[in-house]
Amino acid sequence: MRVPRGARIWRFGASPRADVRLLGRPQTRWGPPGPRTGFALSLGGGAVLDVEVPGIGPHVAQNAACAATAALAVGVDPSAIARGLQRYQGPPLRMELQATGGLTVINDAYNANPASTSGAIQALADFPCGGRRVALLGDMLELGSASERAHRDVLSLCGALRIDIVGIVGEEFRSATERPGGCQAENFRLIRAKSPEDLAARVSPLLGTGDVVLLKGSRAMGMERIFQLLN
Repeated sequence: MRVPRGARIWRFGASPRADVRLLGRPQTRWGPPGPRTGFALSLGGGAVLDVEVPGIGPHVAQNAACAATAALAVGVDPSAIARGLQRYQGPPLRMELQATGGLTVINDAYNANPASTSGAIQALADFPCGGRRVALLGDMLELGSASERAHRDVLSLCGALRIDIVGIVGEEFRSATERPGGCQAENFRLIRAKSPEDLAARVSPLLGTGDVVLLKGSRAMGMERIFQLLN
């Protein structure tokens, strides 16, 4: 995109060149009234803003940094930015925490791409868990030639993070598991299914009190339907 003449460019992220810079690794605090992710933002000139935002996952801090940058650009006071971020409430189906039958469900089924899916799996791995960690994943659609590699990478990440059970729906994930080296199956139990309803039927008998279940997939996959079937 061409930047209009005379416009100021604001940058955010972890780079030292960012106008609003994330400092260190975000930390999630667990407990009532719900999990919160804390982090520090450098605003330049030595000013540092300590922020705690409702929600889980590494994307929380990045999104908050983006919002803080936009607010600073139009002159909002940093203290007001911090208060606003602390009152944030996420929309449904986006890292939404739900409970059913002794299970904790991370319902992130609104949509999926490689970055958001990796972030959701990392959040699942970090989630305090008295049972097993279960990732129920639908295809990430519209990735073109990058699709096979992206789905293989997601499965490899599940293995690296020691997810206990991985359930998959869709042709892209199925293809990824059938390729040599496409699935680190020795690290998790893999369950293939034809639909969200089929996956719920296959997984439900395996689940128990204390398990944490992630629902993730592109919008067209309808992975949120699994939650109702787990009741």
